[in-house]
Formats: sequence, C-alpha cells, structure tokens
Amino acid sequence: MTCGKYQHGIILASVLPENTFDSINITTTRNELVANACCSRYHPGHFVHKVASLKDLDSRTLFFGRIFGSEDNLPHVLEEVSMKILKKCAGLPLAIVCISSFLAATSPDAKKWEKAYNSLGSEIESNDGLRRLRQALKVGYDDLPQHLKVCRLYLSAFPENCKIERDRLTCRWIAEGFVDEKPGKTVQEVAEDYFSELIEQSMIQAVDVDCFGETHACRIHDMIFELISMESFEENFVTLIGNRRGTSTQRPYVRRLSLNCGNATDGLDCSSLNMPHARSLAVNGNIDNLDSVPLCRFLRMLDFECCHGVNSRHLKDIGQLFLLKYLSFKSTWISELPAQIGELKCLETLDLTQTYVRELPVEVTRLQRLVYLLAGGAELPKGIGNMRSLQLLCIRVAGKRSREAVEELLWLTNLRKLEMSYVGVHPRGRKSKGGSLDTLLKIISKLGKCKLRFLHLNLLGYSIGLYLQIQFLLTSAPDHLQSLRIRGDHGFQSVPVWIRSLNHLTDLELTVRMVGAQDLKIFAGLPRLVRFRLTIKEPSTEGIIIPGSSLPCLKELFISCRIMPVSFSQGVMPKLENFELQFRAYQEDLKFIRHTIDHLQSIKEFQFTIAVHRGLSDRQVEHLKESFKSAVFV
Repeated sequence: MTCGKYQHGIILASVLPENTFDSINITTTRNELVANACCSRYHPGHFVHKVASLKDLDSRTLFFGRIFGSEDNLPHVLEEVSMKILKKCAGLPLAIVCISSFLAATSPDAKKWEKAYNSLGSEIESNDGLRRLRQALKVGYDDLPQHLKVCRLYLSAFPENCKIERDRLTCRWIAEGFVDEKPGKTVQEVAEDYFSELIEQSMIQAVDVDCFGETHACRIHDMIFELISMESFEENFVTLIGNRRGTSTQRPYVRRLSLNCGNATDGLDCSSLNMPHARSLAVNGNIDNLDSVPLCRFLRMLDFECCHGVNSRHLKDIGQLFLLKYLSFKSTWISELPAQIGELKCLETLDLTQTYVRELPVEVTRLQRLVYLLAGGAELPKGIGNMRSLQLLCIRVAGKRSREAVEELLWLTNLRKLEMSYVGVHPRGRKSKGGSLDTLLKIISKLGKCKLRFLHLNLLGYSIGLYLQIQFLLTSAPDHLQSLRIRGDHGFQSVPVWIRSLNHLTDLELTVRMVGAQDLKIFAGLPRLVRFRLTIKEPSTEGIIIPGSSLPCLKELFISCRIMPVSFSQGVMPKLENFELQFRAYQEDLKFIRHTIDHLQSIKEFQFTIAVHRGLSDRQVEHLKESFKSAVFV
C-alpha cells in the first residue's frame, strides 16, 4: 500500500471495530507507517517490534548446517569465500536459507563458489532456486511511486558496503533532477522527505540517528544492493567501472558513471566510454595514476569526495561544465580552485569540507545560484553579498579582507544556517576599521528576523573581551533560532540573558566561566530544548542544581566542569536518555555523584569521565575510582 498514515487508520478501523473483547492482532509489514497505524491510538508506536538480524554465530550455524550438517564439516578451501557470502547475507535469515540451499546443490569447489559470489545479483534475478529471496527483496518495490523508484535505483552509483551521508545523497538527487518542487517546502526538504520514505519502506537502513530523531546517513543491505545494481545495469542507469564484477564498459552510451579506482588504477581505461551526454560522474579511490578524468560538458553532478590524488590537471576543463549543479571535493587534498569556477553559473552545491583550500578565488562570488557553500577552512571572500541564493554557509573569518566582507552578509536574507570560525580578532575589534565582531552580531540579529535558524560560531585565538561583546552587544537575539553553538577557549562570564528569549531553541552549546542559580534558571526556561552541551571553566560552591519541572523535552545532556556537586530535582528532564558528565579532578570525594542520576528515570546511557589532575598521586586516583563505584553502583 502507498497511502499515508491517516488512510491506513481508516482502512484498519473499517475492518477492526473497537469493542471490549481485548483481542490481539499481529501485523507483519516492512512499512513503518503501516506498523505505527496498526498500534492502538492510546499507545502509538509502543508495540512495534523491529526484527533484528541474526548474530554472526547464529548465521554461521544456519548457513553451514544446511550445506554440510555443521560447521565442523566445512572444507578448509571454502572458509574464505563462505565468510564473504555470509557477510553479504548480513544476518537476513531468508537470504541465508535460500543461498545455502542454492550452494548445497553445487559441488564444494572454491572457484564455483567465488563465481557465485561475484554474480549473486544476476543469480537472484534469474535462478528459480532463489525465487523466494527475489520476491522478498522486491516486496514493496512495485508499490513505490515513480520518483522513489528512481531515487532507489540511483543508490547503485555508490560503492558497495559504504555509509551514504543523507545530505550528500539528497543534494545529488536534486542535481540529477529527481526531486520535484512542492509549495511551502524547499527542494532540499522535499528530498529529505524522499529519504525518510525510503527508510519507512525498508528500502534503506537508517544510520546515525540523532536525539532529534533525524537520520543523517543510510546503508543498503548487501542483497538489496545486488538487486539494485543488476537492475541499474540492465536499464543502463549507472555505469560502474572498477567494481568487483568487472562491469563491461561497452555500453551504447553512458548516462551516469561511477569510477571506482581502488588503490591501483593501472588497469582502468576510460577511453572506450561513449559519454558525450553523461549527466553525472562520481570518482572513488585513488586517481594518482589516472591521466585525466572524463569530464563531459553536460555533467550535472561531479563528486570527488574522499578521492585521493585530485589536483589541478583533473580540473583543467571544469569551466566548460556549464550545467553543473553539484561539485564536491570533500575530504581530498585539493588546495586551490581554478578561476574557471566562476563559469559554473548553474552550480548549487560546492563542498570543500576537510580540504586544504584556504582562499576562494574572487570568481566564486559570481555563482549567484549557489545554495550550499561549505568551505570551513577558507576565508570569507569579498563579494559574498552577490550570492543571495545561499541557504547554508560554512566559512572562516581571519584576515583583513574577510573581516571587511562580513558587512556583506547582511544581503544573504535566504541564509538558514551559518557556521563561522572567527579567528585571531583583536580585543578592541569593535573599534577597528571595517566589519568586525560587533558588525557580525548586528547582522546576525537582522538575519534572525529573516530565515536564519542555525548559528554555529567558533571563536579562536583572542581574549575574554570579545565574549563580553557577544554577551552585551547581541541585545536583539535571533528569536527563531533552533540551534545555537558558540565554542571557544574562554567562554562567557555568565550566561547571556538574551538566551531566555530563544523559545524555539532545540539545540544549545555554550562555554561559561561560572554558573549560578540565575544562570540555571535561564536554561530551565527553554521549553523546547532537546540537546544541551555546557562547559563550565571554574568551580562553584553552589554546584549545579537543576530545578524540577524544567527542560521537559531534553533528551541529550553533556556537562564538562571542575568537580562540584551536580544534582537534579525530582521531575526534571523527564525525557532525558543520554547523559555525559566530564569532571576535571582536583579533589577526592565523589559520593555526591549518586544524586546526579537519582531522579533521571528515563536515562538509557550514562557516560562518566574523569580527567585526573597531574598533581594527584596513584593512591588518590584509586580513591577517585572507588568513590565513583560506591556512589553509582549501590
């Protein structure tokens, strides 16, 4: 079924009328929406049981038991290939049963098993003995809308067994033209909806789920990946070069190319490719020995993420890619961009995260369609005000020119997320010529009245004076901020009072010199806070006492401080699941730690760390350990 949760509820209500007979209905489904809809409206989602994969030992017992009677009878020559096949089954019982039955009908020959392993995709598609597995893997696929079928098929463009970051995947979908616009939503939000739907339909597996319930990455079950790759090959959707199957490059034409170089590129030949109209190119591995990368002038997407050996010779024709929308050099050694980058008039995403690029060419400011600029190591360029489509900006302010460019941020009224490292500013920066920190703060206040929702500042290499500027100059806080993170070496003298006006805040990270009762009241008054990280520089005789009935939505709490009393009143943080406490040890007695977790009824994970001061003796350190054990494990 493809209908939504509301429609599911109507269907169920029509066949399962409410009465007092207390009957129990068990529904098996791969669709998370169906599972939640089948639960009682009084306990939504509470009775959903997600079946886990088999553990390694159980997988081995099932697999070898069906083929040889037991693992003891496994021939030594089949050990290595058997482990590879089991890894691909990834604990899926039906996959283990079907594939073991298929292998049991063949002779126990290592070469034949290796061949079967390398051609599992085609075997699943054509072999009658694997029909049950094929049907199970395709459950729900026929019911997918066309746009999700295309997005699912596109997963074959990524390397096997890799973790796929959500933002990378959704931006590539957008660049490829797979995402439709919807009124009231940005195209990125629509793409994220597609991503969530594929998870709900069990087409991909959620990875890196945060305390907000957001999934930041996914994986594909190996068997599903085999099936998708086979479909992609048959439809000429993605051409793979350098993968373990040795996919033929003799295709009528190439639409999308995934170049998997591995560690050696000597045998990799792209000269025979027919790709004058190719739409996308993803390069993985090491391209040191590859003379050139086949850049087609109609490319929409070019991804070098985590690719070793990328340099200027691979980018000599990049200015001709006039339709390019997505360009990523994330986690590469590239150190500069060519001036031709300014010719990419359609570019929407430029990712320079974790590269050696420290200065952007002035031509980059001609990219007026750019939506995402991730260049955390590069300085803010003059002319940034021309890039008025920007929604996400990750940048650095250090030199004179970048400080002068700060004033131009005022024109970026579509900005939703600003991540900025502010480096080496003089304590009297507010009196210096050009844009400085006080200018930035005034601009932030104004952008907050537009679309700014995420503000992350990293303040490096200067005195407490500039923290005071933030504390007192940011008098008009961005009211609609959802995430505020201010990091640095020194921290605020006390908690800025303007934080109490941030009623939409769900994520807060701060460093303060000392906290008192009034400071804690400010935090306690944030009704929507879900994630809170607090670093305290100096100890307080009052300690940290968070009053009851505060922080009703908090799920994740991190506190780093000198050893001091930390306690929570009854009823505080009723939803807290993860609590991490870091102490810098300058005294021995930790018995008060018992009060820390007494009233945290929903806690799932408690992590406690002590950074021991060098002046403490071994005996004192042992006493600290014993004090902690007796305080917590009672």
